Amino acid sequence: MVSKTERGYDLVAPIYEFAESPFEVLYFRDMREDILDMVSGRVLEVGVGTGRNVPFYPLDLEIVAIDFSENMIKRARRKAVSRGLSNVSFFKMDARNLVFQDDFFDTVFSTFVFCACSDPLSAIEEMVRVCKPGGRVLLLEHTGPGGSIGNLFISSINPFMRFFLDEDLKKRLDLESLEKGFNVVKKRDVLGDYIKLIELSGNH
Repeated sequence: MVSKTERGYDLVAPIYEFAESPFEVLYFRDMREDILDMVSGRVLEVGVGTGRNVPFYPLDLEIVAIDFSENMIKRARRKAVSRGLSNVSFFKMDARNLVFQDDFFDTVFSTFVFCACSDPLSAIEEMVRVCKPGGRVLLLEHTGPGGSIGNLFISSINPFMRFFLDEDLKKRLDLESLEKGFNVVKKRDVLGDYIKLIELSGNH
């Protein structure tokens, strides 16, 4: 059965990038470039969306990208094609039920995914499962309250996001639960306490 969130993302895919463009231009673009500098080996991106990270994909690595919205994947795939990328494969898949075998990827990463995930810890558990021992699981996520301007923007569009996508932009990744359940190698503030880059060990 298709969830409300999946139907919503399929519906708003054509305008999704426009809706989040202020944050993308001011903050997120540089963050995406930084996290893609950290990947190596065989790489999995969880929650590729419309392909915001695709322009920063390394050309010399094998990359697999998944999302649960077919229409979002179509847009990400078009970005890859327009850039002549032949090292990327796209699949429709639920992050909470990855079909890959254990210890398959060297790097698994996601960016700003878990405000749209009903069970983020299950998805992260899957990310760790498919990552090789000694590999890296990288999460770029909202973890704390934003500044006044950011909160004003979020409050203005959050009713739309919750109605159409069942996505709450005020939802934050629970760091306490994350640290209890996983081997957190390091945490780094990227934008104050609002956004953190978290690295988990692939050991499980």
